[in-house]
Amino acid sequence: MIPFWKKPPAAREPVVALSAEVPPVHTVFLALGEQRAREVLQRGTQRLAHLAAAQGGIVVRTDGSSLLALFEQAEVALRCAQALRRDLARWVRPIAQDVDVHVDIGLSWGRLQGDPPSYAGPTLVQANTLAAEALGGQILLDASVVQQLPAPLRETLCHVQRLDMVSGMAEAWMVPPEEETAPGADPLWLHLQRPQGGAEQIVTPGQVIHIGRAGDAQVVVEREDVSRRHAVLLWRDGDYTLTDLSTNGTWLQYGRSGVVVRLARTAAVLRAAGGLYFGRAPRAGQPPDLRFLVSRPEGVTSGGSSG
Repeated sequence: MIPFWKKPPAAREPVVALSAEVPPVHTVFLALGEQRAREVLQRGTQRLAHLAAAQGGIVVRTDGSSLLALFEQAEVALRCAQALRRDLARWVRPIAQDVDVHVDIGLSWGRLQGDPPSYAGPTLVQANTLAAEALGGQILLDASVVQQLPAPLRETLCHVQRLDMVSGMAEAWMVPPEEETAPGADPLWLHLQRPQGGAEQIVTPGQVIHIGRAGDAQVVVEREDVSRRHAVLLWRDGDYTLTDLSTNGTWLQYGRSGVVVRLARTAAVLRAAGGLYFGRAPRAGQPPDLRFLVSRPEGVTSGGSSG
């Protein structure tokens, strides 16, 4: 069988384009310094390119923070995307424990234009667009890829809406975050509570918590400076990660240290305890919109045994 890239353009079958970006978020540069941060991003991207090739992909482009690979089968491409996400998280954890380094991935299916290595066409543009719209380590697929997947895999995907700059609201499918903890570690609970009182909300691994003004958000914050889809909380790679999706930003205050980090369409890991401010910066005497506490499940000790 002749590989697709050796066939003339008219005889080529459609392929899956996988676009992966390791976003150079400002928290990485603040924590590691510019030179070290660029080195980490470049090494991480090179590692992903090698892994994509080992998974059967044809890597047609790579630079300091992104890559583009082609696959003949949609299921192989999706499995590779999940492997890229897992591998980068595990590799970077000992290097940059307190910053969020992740890979955003987009997948699209269709015919290519041009000759190797200078491929072009709508399929590549769509994959790149989805990767740019993914946040916090998401894997986004369009309908063309989903239709190529076996039914059991299609049923695991989450249908989402995305904002296309040309056509407005468009649909996409997201691969749910994988629940992963360090060997021997207990899963953690995330406690959320409003300062003005009310019932405490407990988040467990596997839940996705949307925050904003929208009525169907799991945490509704009714204020004009809060976006309808302001932020999202999810369990990823053994930590709870908060990703800002808003216009006005989110502020994260860590416990008693008073350290405040502003998130502007970036992500941060929630650890220990602190407060979250949505749409406006914290001011003296102003309580947070939400307080959070990360803890072990009640009745579970450090070794994982019940008390």
